[in-house]
Amino acid sequence: MVVGLRVAISEEGSIGGATCRLRLTQPALSRQLRGLERGLGAGLFARSGRGLDPTIAGDALLRRAVRMLADAEATLEDLRLAAEGKTSRLTAAFTGRCISGALGKRPRPAAADLPDVDLSLMELFGDAEVSTGTLDGSLDVAVQRLPVRFEVA
Repeated sequence: MVVGLRVAISEEGSIGGATCRLRLTQPALSRQLRGLERGLGAGLFARSGRGLDPTIAGDALLRRAVRMLADAEATLEDLRLAAEGKTSRLTAAFTGRCISGALGKRPRPAAADLPDVDLSLMELFGDAEVSTGTLDGSLDVAVQRLPVRFEVA
């Protein structure tokens, strides 16, 4: 709310405009602004006859607040996409000897086909390490060669 309060007042240019935007009464918004300024130990606005002008501290908070709100919106969008199954993270591990040939050529086209999937490829150097990562959940996919058993007839 603190971030939104500062941004709304700056963008609207007045407490009256911000009250409509935030659906608050003017006394409630003024109390919140005074509390915020007291808590920060700095005035955020200079009151003038035509409204409010941001102080240097107010400008500093506004720059950060705009980034925070954009990050919050992006986070909500990421969560929405994830809930719809449209984005995800995939960690695939392989041992060096398993990624040669056609398998080694496939990850790049897969990444192009799935732009909302964060594809992470990890080369591990031992079958035990790959197996452990698969079993403990730190790896989603593992490509490794299984031991070959030969039976003598």
